[in-house]
Amino acid sequence: REVALTGGRREDVGDIDLTQRGALTVTVLDPQGEAVKGAYVDPVGVVGWGRQRIKTNDQGEARLQRVPVGMVSVRVWAQRYSEAVAGPAEVVADEESGLTVTLAPLQGLVGVVLDPEGEPIKGARVALHPEGMPQSVNTQRTRRDGSFRFEGLDQGRYEVSATHLKFGPSRTLLARAGEEETLELRLSAGGAIEGVVLAPDGAAVTRFTVVVESFTPAPGPGLGDQALGPQHFLPRR
Repeated sequence: REVALTGGRREDVGDIDLTQRGALTVTVLDPQGEAVKGAYVDPVGVVGWGRQRIKTNDQGEARLQRVPVGMVSVRVWAQRYSEAVAGPAEVVADEESGLTVTLAPLQGLVGVVLDPEGEPIKGARVALHPEGMPQSVNTQRTRRDGSFRFEGLDQGRYEVSATHLKFGPSRTLLARAGEEETLELRLSAGGAIEGVVLAPDGAAVTRFTVVVESFTPAPGPGLGDQALGPQHFLPRR
């Protein structure tokens, strides 16, 4: 930017960006090598990147312009696919670099919940969350035939368990999304523990959660002697 100064006058020219920049073309493909149209592409950790998210075209390509030089990774996501972080790719001043990203389709998990005698059971609560992330739990109830199905999962390993009011909890299984094998969750033999939660003044408390920190089921098929827990139970309405 050129600024003409006369007679000792001062002029505020604002910030002058001397950062060297280049371009990065990201090609997004599915596992069969076909272009993924409409995928969003963002550079990761690029300071000051305030541009609108860029989407891939019919050829699965997205061109990021004026990217600061250096090693750059990108985050890519699209409907029906797992999010991916790819790279890094080297961006060179006044040149165009390329990076190819393959997105994996979202996966599913199917299974069945059985009672201690090995019979399918309806209405069991199945809980699923990514390995080591119990705060991101998804739940559903089993169908009449004891089956359950989780869809739209990112690739990775998940912890799956089942509970039912009439039985003890199942073991927690570790499964990988997309496995063809049907998971089998067997509930343990058990009954019910009833009680009342009171406030310090003796009044009944209606909103609370009871946590069983550890539970060792009686020996049974498929259970072994694994200690289970913690288990969370909400008050009965």
